[in-house]
Amino acid sequence: IGQTHLMSESRQRIIDAANELFLGGSFHVVGIAEICEAARVNKGTFYYFFSSKIALLIELLELYVAALLKEYAAIASGPGAPAAKMRLIFNIPRKRNEAWKAAHGKSAGCLIGNVCLELATQEPIVREKSEWALKELARGLEPIVADLLKQGGGSTSDASAKSEIVMGMMQGAHVRAKAKNDPSLFSTYGELVIDMFAKKEKVARAG
Repeated sequence: IGQTHLMSESRQRIIDAANELFLGGSFHVVGIAEICEAARVNKGTFYYFFSSKIALLIELLELYVAALLKEYAAIASGPGAPAAKMRLIFNIPRKRNEAWKAAHGKSAGCLIGNVCLELATQEPIVREKSEWALKELARGLEPIVADLLKQGGGSTSDASAKSEIVMGMMQGAHVRAKAKNDPSLFSTYGELVIDMFAKKEKVARAG
């Protein structure tokens, strides 16, 4: 049991170190040796758990999506008006980027967007995984988007398509926040989404 626990800790350290290094820099620049050094493991331990750096990245993307979906679900099922819930959704990346900026002096952007922009044309598996990730996150937004559409007097039949638009705006917010080094822009984009669905009545802004 002790050995299993130690191996599990080593694996988690690799994941944590890689997440930090990939988010803060370039996938190509960060090497396995650097990941191992940050995780305090040797290369043998790395390859015991991951066949390659790409395999590790794919797992990071899966974990990233799972963590966000958990937060989305909690907001969707929690109290509050649809507009308030959408503000909370956009506050998730705002808080993440504020924390990263406080620690490193700059906004980090989004792991999905960062690696997709860097690797999509070179690594088909990363492009496919990035597309999967964005679709999964958009699907997680559907309950909130449907409520916004309903409250704003619109049809909920296209909530799925509208959710993908919201995810596109979220990715745009990541790029703008990273370019301006200003995480507060996430709140600005959140309000734009609310306005987009509120229509003339502006009912969806309540909350």
